[in-house]
Amino acid sequence: MYNGKTVNIGNNYLTSSKPIWIAGPDVIASKIQTGKDPQILKAMRLVPHRQQTGMKSVGLRGMVKIDPYKDDLFKCVIEQRKLHKSSPELYYWLKIFANSIYGFFVEINPEAIPLRRAVRIEVHSGEDSFTPDRRFQLKENQGYWYAPYLASLITSGGRLLLALLEKSVNNAGGTHAWADTDALAIVSSKNGGPLRRFQGSEHIRALSWKEVERIVDDFESLNPYDRSAVPGSILNFVDANYQDSDSAHPRRQLLGYSIAAKRYALYERSGNKINIVDPKAHGLGYLYPPADSPRGWEHDHDAPKWIYQFWDCLLRIALELERDNPSWIKRPQMMRMTVTTFNVLKRLHEWKGFRPYNFFLLPIVAAGGWPAGVDPKHFTLVAPFESDQKRWLRLPCINIAAPNDRTVYKLSTSFTSPEYGKSAVLGVLEDLLYRYPRHPEAKSLGSDGMPCGSNTRGLLQRAHIIAGRHRRIGKESDRRWEEGAELESLSYIPMEFKPPGSEHNANELVRASEGLIRRIREIGIRELVRSGFGRRILEKICRRELVNAETLREYDQKIHEYRVKIRSMT
Repeated sequence: MYNGKTVNIGNNYLTSSKPIWIAGPDVIASKIQTGKDPQILKAMRLVPHRQQTGMKSVGLRGMVKIDPYKDDLFKCVIEQRKLHKSSPELYYWLKIFANSIYGFFVEINPEAIPLRRAVRIEVHSGEDSFTPDRRFQLKENQGYWYAPYLASLITSGGRLLLALLEKSVNNAGGTHAWADTDALAIVSSKNGGPLRRFQGSEHIRALSWKEVERIVDDFESLNPYDRSAVPGSILNFVDANYQDSDSAHPRRQLLGYSIAAKRYALYERSGNKINIVDPKAHGLGYLYPPADSPRGWEHDHDAPKWIYQFWDCLLRIALELERDNPSWIKRPQMMRMTVTTFNVLKRLHEWKGFRPYNFFLLPIVAAGGWPAGVDPKHFTLVAPFESDQKRWLRLPCINIAAPNDRTVYKLSTSFTSPEYGKSAVLGVLEDLLYRYPRHPEAKSLGSDGMPCGSNTRGLLQRAHIIAGRHRRIGKESDRRWEEGAELESLSYIPMEFKPPGSEHNANELVRASEGLIRRIREIGIRELVRSGFGRRILEKICRRELVNAETLREYDQKIHEYRVKIRSMT
């Protein structure tokens, strides 16, 4: 839980006084990134033995033969993908298949159970296991290939490779603009140079293309593939680096605009002309396109045309350039949903003849846009699916969050209309355009070492996380803002497993981070005591003694607020 409300996964510095299990590659990555030695209390090794009997050869799409007794499945798929780059359909299919192999090992299928049949669940966490006091109506069933130890080693291996790459870039005096699970965007230019224009990067420079190429070459020795199929390094320059996104063409200089994790775009600029090269749809992809893309657009682009236009508007606002608003800018925000469960089908009580797997629309109601007399907590509008975006505001809607509500609601996008209060007012794309770039990167610190806010600018830093009470939650997470495919996720609550009596033993003791101790000493204990802090707690923190985790988090937040207040006064 970052900033008190954002639940996410981050690659942060971590201090934990309570032992935790961690995959071996992550231990090495931690040493590389921090220079500190984790205290190893216990270690285990997974050792394969014998081969499974009864396996058979398979033909992927009838073209790529895999013999499980001779071939390494993943290695073979990657090699064959490189060899079949001239066959776009097979190349793309092999890419998707390779990316999905990891998911086999952590496949979990949630099963809803009626209240009268709620089940007891045994929870395993590291060496610990326990049976929670309560029964559960949701059971997470393992997939056929379920092997979480393999998934943990695969993902931690990826993080180790990223740690090696990041360290190589830092050792060369460079930095990166953003990172993903399998990529690092290295800040570079043809000849390199300082980054004086950017806050927090006074001692950092853009690497030259030749320096980046040397780093890429350093990873050649890690290449596990057949060199005739996959020659050279395991690192590749993405196609966007080249003219027309074709690696056979010359390199080109790209610019980047980054808002937060997975919210970034690559582009080119010449004067007032901007060419969006690679925009990301994170935080946008859950919406149904407000305008259709031209025929054949998807063959040459990774996102719908409106995503490119959206980022073009964002950049022109950020760079203070003139812009022409797209035709869809005033259209409402709509999600396309699918009927996938009986509960969803039953909730659509007004639509007779509606069938499983039918599409429908879910309008995004603006804050304060609820009709008069409705309870916002029990108000979820849905409308029949309509692919013609110009007709969206004429769709009749029903409220499925209140089973006894038989009203047919109308839609609007205006708070000043005489009909305000009678219709539901929807958020429009223009609202999202101005709200989207103010999304804070909750997982990081700003260049000043303070938590990120909506107005944070410059080069970010890793945050230092102090582990408190360990909470065991189910694997399934809320995907609606990425995919928007499941209506059930609109009422999503993470499933948490608590050991018997844990509610009465949640006050764990932890040590403060060095960063918090440094901030306390900079301000001074006497000054903080005058501001209402407890002297005894402050002294225990500075002596690195164990302190109640909740108290420590409270002091950390209050000291942050104190520093912000003092800075604003000076």
